[in-house]
Amino acid sequence: MENEEVDRGQNSLSFKEKDLFNKRQREQLALSKDYRNKRRRKLLLKKSNNKHTNNYTQYRQQLNSERSEWITCNHNEVDGYQMIPSEPLPKCLKMAKLLQNAYSLRSSLFPQFQSLIGGCVFLGVVLVFTMLEVI
Repeated sequence: MENEEVDRGQNSLSFKEKDLFNKRQREQLALSKDYRNKRRRKLLLKKSNNKHTNNYTQYRQQLNSERSEWITCNHNEVDGYQMIPSEPLPKCLKMAKLLQNAYSLRSSLFPQFQSLIGGCVFLGVVLVFTMLEVI
């Protein structure tokens, strides 16, 4: 019986030792994972600083160039023939393009119909005065 108790004691000691060993292994594994994650993050940061591999910076640069293109076009032209690039446009720019097209259409049609409109107004005034004289 004493031998069994001694064996049990040794087994329990060995179990404690195993537990300590497992704890150390888990801690080392956690440290190594943390180290790997930190290293991975550093590598990702290095890659993201490189403009050729980072899609987001390319997207932002493209967006900024398009914006500057819209700004220069929108403020330079009045009639709107060379306005706004043909890429997909946001709603506000589509509306601006429609308004500019309407303005250019009005400015191109108005000189042709100006004399016709003036003639109609003159005839209307003449008719009103003749109606007043008749009555």
